[in-house]
Amino acid sequence: MNSNIFELEYRIPYYDVDYQKRTLITSLINYFNDIAFVQSENLGGIAYLRQNNLGWVLMNWDIKVDRYPRFNERVLVRTSPHSFNKFFAYRWFEIYDKDGIKIAKANSRWLLINTEKRRPVKINDYLYWIYGVSYENNNNILPIEEPQKLLSIDIEKQFEVRYSDLDSNGHVNNVKYVVWALDTVPLEIISNYSLQRLKVKYEKEVTYGKTVRVLTGILSEQKTIVILHKIVDEDETELCFLESVWFLNEKLS
Repeated sequence: MNSNIFELEYRIPYYDVDYQKRTLITSLINYFNDIAFVQSENLGGIAYLRQNNLGWVLMNWDIKVDRYPRFNERVLVRTSPHSFNKFFAYRWFEIYDKDGIKIAKANSRWLLINTEKRRPVKINDYLYWIYGVSYENNNNILPIEEPQKLLSIDIEKQFEVRYSDLDSNGHVNNVKYVVWALDTVPLEIISNYSLQRLKVKYEKEVTYGKTVRVLTGILSEQKTIVILHKIVDEDETELCFLESVWFLNEKLS
């Protein structure tokens, strides 16, 4: 396993918490995105990618939360590139509280593309060197469970892609798909349950001015609720699949 572990401390600001002053899962994902970018920038990866018309496209999240940090709490976020496999890169993330207890973790999968042709590119030797990834780890990919496919629809909502939804590449930021999906979850569930597991699979990028629809189906299992989401555009093109798993609030603080 790659030993190139990078860490940053974050203080939970007020704008990153919900009405119970617990960090939003979308805020945790923002921390993951931030620390990955900072590490890549420090290693020289971002400059190399830009100079060579290359870019990382996020394909999957598999996130597990044991406890949500609260307003003004300080947490330590750690990450490391785990392995490469042809066109794909695997990276893990962990969050620790002030007592050194791991409270959340995530595995992710990224695709290297040519940003002009929008086509996959095989990861080259220089990127192995920059990120400190060993060739011996090529087949040691991180376990990532994909979302179940949505079979029945209980809720549907429509969203317009705004300028504030875009990332530095001019496409919708990966966190916005999660925001849209969670906006379809009934308030009763959000108030009485906590999101413990989130699986995301990105299929296609979407740009400014488009209209997207979020289709949501709820599978209830007493103390656990599984919610499936599918996001499509005006042409019914599938953009993203998500699966959120919710436990009664007695499960998570």
